[in-house]
Amino acid sequence: MENKLYRVEINPLNIGPILSTPTNLNPTRVLPLREPSIQYILSNLVHASITQDAPLFKICNEAVSYNPLIANLLPGIWEVLMEQARPVDVKRKRTECAFFFTNIEDACHYQTSYPGMQKGKLCEVSIIEQEFMMECDMAWLNNVDEKTIKAAEAINQFEHYWAGEKTNNPIMEVLFAGKYQLKSIKNERRND
Repeated sequence: MENKLYRVEINPLNIGPILSTPTNLNPTRVLPLREPSIQYILSNLVHASITQDAPLFKICNEAVSYNPLIANLLPGIWEVLMEQARPVDVKRKRTECAFFFTNIEDACHYQTSYPGMQKGKLCEVSIIEQEFMMECDMAWLNNVDEKTIKAAEAINQFEHYWAGEKTNNPIMEVLFAGKYQLKSIKNERRND
């Protein structure tokens, strides 16, 4: 891993002070792993995809047709799948970590390619205290076709992610738990 780490930060209040994980957790990612009733619903959808050998998207759409409120829960299904794929020796859930990039190019690509990140600030990360750090290839997650993938296939993809295996075009992200500090830097590509 390179010496420098980068993050795209959407909350300007997080730039400057020392932060501890978990910070700024996205409720649509975290809630399914904290609320047993939601986790139960999403786990049942995953189970249905596996037993019916059907695309997860199809199963979820059928569930939403019966109960439109389920649509609000669906973004969390990916974290439920990630948890099912996480090996027991990996001591931290993704939802307990901050996400950094190992190079500025990948951070810039993330900033311009992901909804909601365009307004974020490119930052350099200073590690203050490390409790956990793991490097994974985010391309394993990006290569999932949400419309056609079956739950078992998604879990298989996520197992590669957790194993630290690299794709042909890796986007290396660092899952980090501990204390860190962000310093805004100029993004030459955006004239920040």
